[in-house]
Amino acid sequence: MYKKFLPPSFLLLLASVMFIGSNPATAQRIAPVFGQINKNEILYQECDFDKGAEAVVLFDIGDSHFVENVIDSRFVSDFPDFNVLFKRHTRIKILKPGGEKYAVVEIPLYTSDNTIEKVENIQITTHNIINNEIISTPIEDIKFRKEKINKNWEVKKFVIPDVKPGTIIEYEYSVNSNYLTSLHDWKFQKDIPVVYSQYTVALIPYFEYNFLLQGIDKFDSKYTEQDPTENTWKGRNYHNMLYTFIMKDLPGFNGEEYITSKEDYIMKMNLQLARILYLNGGKKNFLSTWGEIKDLLLKHENFGLYMNKAKEISIPELNPESMANFSDQQKFDTIMNYVKSHFKWNKATSILTSKGASKVFSDKYGNSAELNLLCIGLLNKYGISAVPLVSSTKENGLIHMEFPLLNDLNNVLILAKVDSANIVTDATNPLILNNRIPLNCINDKAIVVDNNEQVKTVELYYASPVTHLVEINSEINNDKTTSQVTHRFAEYEAMEKQRTFGKDVASLLKSINKAGYEIDNKSLVIKNMNKAQDEYSYSFQTNVKTEAIDNKLYVQPTLSECLNVNPLKQKVWRYPIDMSYSNKTDYSCHLKIPAGYIVTHLPENTIINDEKFQLSYTTTTKGNEIDVHFSYWFKKPIYNASDYETIKSAFQYIIDFGKERIELQRQ
Repeated sequence: MYKKFLPPSFLLLLASVMFIGSNPATAQRIAPVFGQINKNEILYQECDFDKGAEAVVLFDIGDSHFVENVIDSRFVSDFPDFNVLFKRHTRIKILKPGGEKYAVVEIPLYTSDNTIEKVENIQITTHNIINNEIISTPIEDIKFRKEKINKNWEVKKFVIPDVKPGTIIEYEYSVNSNYLTSLHDWKFQKDIPVVYSQYTVALIPYFEYNFLLQGIDKFDSKYTEQDPTENTWKGRNYHNMLYTFIMKDLPGFNGEEYITSKEDYIMKMNLQLARILYLNGGKKNFLSTWGEIKDLLLKHENFGLYMNKAKEISIPELNPESMANFSDQQKFDTIMNYVKSHFKWNKATSILTSKGASKVFSDKYGNSAELNLLCIGLLNKYGISAVPLVSSTKENGLIHMEFPLLNDLNNVLILAKVDSANIVTDATNPLILNNRIPLNCINDKAIVVDNNEQVKTVELYYASPVTHLVEINSEINNDKTTSQVTHRFAEYEAMEKQRTFGKDVASLLKSINKAGYEIDNKSLVIKNMNKAQDEYSYSFQTNVKTEAIDNKLYVQPTLSECLNVNPLKQKVWRYPIDMSYSNKTDYSCHLKIPAGYIVTHLPENTIINDEKFQLSYTTTTKGNEIDVHFSYWFKKPIYNASDYETIKSAFQYIIDFGKERIELQRQ
């Protein structure tokens, strides 16, 4: 969750953000010289506040300040004379084998039609101790690899070669940018521990920025001071105001399986432009309200006007006379299925269209905004009330309602009213039911874009459980147990399995082949999803050695098909546990007892049931057959951080009951 504070020179500091003084003795500012390694860094062997760390950031120092615009005069803005220059100087030490993967320089760059960002003054050096001497090796040939993150962001990456435990890597660079709406954010926390992090922002009197803090309760030190250097712009003299923030001894960010996005919780600072103050006394506000953003979108050519034009498209397959006799549910499903089957999603998410409705209709493909706004237009045309939802996908992070930022949004969904029920839906994936949205879109909430003055949101989590069924039929013999195993997945779980494996027999066999299994490869049968209602399933036959001690046999009904490692491992956890949807797993195990044996021990029948979690383990016997039913259900799609130990214990129950064994005695 972001917190906000405003620079004291412009506005008051919010009391929710605490500082441990501004005394240099608390956490003194440092200004290391590039290439000068000190004795303490050489002797540094282990991070005392994060002892398992494979590498450590010795320091990470950044600075953002305004400079004269000399990059490109083509771009005209309110203040074309200014750019922002961001500088970074970082030193990292590799502590253990495996830490080499952190020897990477990553430089994020913002791109748009009227924005240019240029990397300057890059230096990279490695320092190694050889024969008690520091050998520094500058990297001469630096060739970055570009990775496109989304429409507006790319990352330039360089993997530093020839590093090993004990190596200190050091780099510095600058980014010169004419993008003033949002200054370069600063992540105090990283995947590995950080000994010292310092960020300085030098602001001129013509721009006011909001400082947004995430995951930060206090700084080790904060300094606010006037730069003694006097500057002149258009005949006006001014001084920069300097804001320096310091944090020390930050443990590495330990993300786990059930966290939405590291970017939503890592300790960081972002600066958003609030207003510009002009020399003539005028001003221009940049921060909007969500109501203003709604109005902007509804009047926008690539949003609201596109949606209105979609209503005018004539589609022979959607005959008005035939549709007139349909119920609301039939109309809704017919239109949703038509768009899903006739238009292909181009894999891009956006809140704006990039081409007109008629062009999308003729091309038969488009981004998420183009397909969903087209669908909304058609739904309204045929009498189904539908409005857009603007949202943020999981990889884009959470929407921060307290700070209306258009950049927080990257996707459009559909809110339709069908027979008095509100349905959140999406037209990009034909394998998703018409009352569901893609898994990566299930991310907290979406904002309703309608003509209502009140800003409304819709929760995007699903409480209905998605079920995974496992059937295991086993025949026990003295030396081996032969089992037929079937897994059946529905909805999101089915789509994930189909995306991961599909009909790839080799990959699936590698995944399901557990220690002790002797799988008959020819027995593997895979059933793919062909439509939204289908399951994804696979079945196989395996032999497992039967554990025999004296005259007794021991059999594990679930074999190795159950969870065996707890995904929650942390002692302390500060973040929500996000499962996206309620999920339930059901094991049905049938075992045939070999002749001459009787049952001498069965696991105890157990039921655990509360508002968060349910587990049931029951056994029944009839003649020479045993039936074991084991199921567990995480009832909520998301749990509070305070539930961490409870959910961690629930996973341990699953592991323990999955290991339960049946004892058979020879008569």
